[in-house]
Amino acid sequence: MKKIIYLLLGLICLFVLFGCDNNTESKQEQLAQVVISPEQGVYYEPQTVTMSHEVSGVQIRYTLDGTTPNDSSTLYADAFTVNDDVVIKAIAYKSGFKPSEIKRVNIVVNEIPLPELPMVQFSLAGGLYVEAQNVTMINAVTGAEIRYTTDNSEPTEESTLYTGQVTLTQTCVLKAKAFKENFISSPTASLTFTLRPVNAGEMVLVQGGTFMMGSEDGDPDEEPVHQVELSSFYIGKYEVTQNEWNQVMSSNPSFFTDNGLKPVENVKWSEAIRYCNLKSVQEGLEPCYYVNGNPNPDNWPGETEWSDVLCNWEKSGYRLPTEAEWEYASRGGLNNHNYKYSGSNDINQVGWHLGNSNNHTNLIGLKNSNELGIYDMTGNVFEWVWDFYGPYTVNSVLNPSGPASGTERVIRGGSWDVPSDICYVSFRDCFGITFQDTSLGLRVVKKAQ
Repeated sequence: MKKIIYLLLGLICLFVLFGCDNNTESKQEQLAQVVISPEQGVYYEPQTVTMSHEVSGVQIRYTLDGTTPNDSSTLYADAFTVNDDVVIKAIAYKSGFKPSEIKRVNIVVNEIPLPELPMVQFSLAGGLYVEAQNVTMINAVTGAEIRYTTDNSEPTEESTLYTGQVTLTQTCVLKAKAFKENFISSPTASLTFTLRPVNAGEMVLVQGGTFMMGSEDGDPDEEPVHQVELSSFYIGKYEVTQNEWNQVMSSNPSFFTDNGLKPVENVKWSEAIRYCNLKSVQEGLEPCYYVNGNPNPDNWPGETEWSDVLCNWEKSGYRLPTEAEWEYASRGGLNNHNYKYSGSNDINQVGWHLGNSNNHTNLIGLKNSNELGIYDMTGNVFEWVWDFYGPYTVNSVLNPSGPASGTERVIRGGSWDVPSDICYVSFRDCFGITFQDTSLGLRVVKKAQ
């Protein structure tokens, strides 16, 4: 009897024990699903994935290959990036709670390739300039944002935003990129801008010396080659510009008038010497030229009434170079390297001619200088000199100024509208004093003090 009682008591205890455990488990709260960001969908660029839960202290375990996560799967600790298609499954665990249901998110990355923005276009070409330039930038895609730098660094979305015209005032490397949501950023556009400002009217001292004038390889009028000795003089570093001419003459005879730093052209010899005297008077210097005995251009008659034109070489004012002075300076004076052209054997390095001028004159000083730092002595425009045209003599001469009389004056230097083989330093040609052409300008000299 006692045994039966003990057996019944044991069964009652077991029932109570197991009944209590099952009751406790049935009362455990189930964790909510894990929150995954971004939501399921198709994306056109890599995505940063974050996971969170409304209950603090939970452990989030996840897989990226579609398998079912468990308490041994990867523990979520921080955001991560997915670059390919993935199936994310995540579950939350916490002591005293039932595990959450599994959260599933499918993320598809770059299912459709992103289009690439076209390169930014500049309104300016890279190269050498003698004055500040304004640059505009455009991108063919509406709404694209342009960012740029001027220090040769790569533009980013944090670089300077282009909002309008940019003025370049110093040598720099300009780079730009376009950005827009759901587009790949454009390739980098780059422009190398070199600024070499010119001081129109600047003079270069040419130290006197001896040189062999003429050539045995050119036209017959360049012979005989003969020795010339010259005193020192100053010569214009650049051809006379339209701005300079207009300031003195209150007019501009030029055809190519789009920029005042282009050389003045369409200039008569008679007007060239008038310019020299007026410029001399403006600057308080003694004029060099006398027409019919008068140094005042305001009182000169028309060219057909000129009985004589004389130059007083001792005066301090401006004048045209003699033919010998021009060739000596063009050859580099005492620094002569015997180049074919003024400063180089490659005309494209130092001069504008028919083959590279784009059929117009160009700004002064854009090509390289010669050995003395003088620009455009071969090419751009021919330059009037003082001398009457005539044959050379074999005799050695000191400070020659050409024949005492004649009907035409010499021009030197080549121009934008002639082949390069006419632009060499010893080439000569001549015209009457009233001849004018879009290829013909001037350069001035002064006596060295």
